[in-house]
This record gives sequence, structure tokens and C-alpha cells, in this order.
Amino acid sequence: MTPAMVALNINSMLIILAFQGNDKFEVRLIIALELDARQWKCPQPLIEMKLALRRLTQGQRLRLLITDPGSQRDIPLWLQRQGFEFEMKPHSHEVMEIIILKREIDV
Repeated sequence: MTPAMVALNINSMLIILAFQGNDKFEVRLIIALELDARQWKCPQPLIEMKLALRRLTQGQRLRLLITDPGSQRDIPLWLQRQGFEFEMKPHSHEVMEIIILKREIDV
């Protein structure tokens, strides 16, 4: 059986569940904060992302959506230089999604 994915939004936390049949499921990803920066131009997405990361606690994740080409180039470079653990993927046409893990040592 192919696993089904369900997204829940509970108290501003996005929780992704993977169902594998027989009512078994596992939590795949918990997003504590989502920042929709699709309408902003560089450097605003980077500035707002830094502020959002400060609001998270260790182990929480930020989901960032960006369309600005400069931000799509600069933000992953900044995250890499700062040692953040993150995952990038195209979300839809022209939109990039970046999931960032907040660690104890991060900003």
C-alpha cells in the first residue's frame, strides 16, 4: 500500500503525517512557523527569515516560501555559511520552499 500524506495545522504548527495502512502513521515533519515571503524583494526575505528564526526554539522548523531570484540565490548561501541544516525544493512555478531546522547554536 502506498503511504498517504496528510497535513494538519494545529496551533500554528504544520504537522505532516504519513499513513501506512492499518491506522499506523508517523509524524514526518513538524513546522513550527511558516514565513510567506513571496511578495517581498531582496533583502526583505533574508531579514524577516533571521527574525523568524530567533522566535524558534531548538528542534523547531521554519518553512520559508520565496519567489525573488536574488533571495533564492542568497538565502541558501547564507544558511550554508551559518551552518544551518535545511532542505530546499521547488514548491510550485517560481516558488522555492526552504525548510530550516533551528539548532541550539543557531541565531
